[in-house]
Amino acid sequence: ASYKAAVDRQLNFFQQELQEDLIRLERLNNNHLYHPELVAKAITQLVFHMGAKVIDLPIDQRAEVAEQTMIMIRMILEGARHLDEAKIR
Repeated sequence: ASYKAAVDRQLNFFQQELQEDLIRLERLNNNHLYHPELVAKAITQLVFHMGAKVIDLPIDQRAEVAEQTMIMIRMILEGARHLDEAKIR
């Protein structure tokens, strides 16, 4: 149980740091993310999951997973920037 708690604490720390960075970067670029806390959570969980997946893959397949992960992150960010237009909050 202590290992799981330690992992959860670390993920929460990454999430908080990412949220702060996303808010700062979006302001610098004159963009606005809706629900930056959920964006940070989604990205953190995605990267953690994809990182765990890639451990068991042959080295030649890792670049494809990395590329897919980057595309997914861009999709999350773009979606969060346009949430207001979709009237989903």
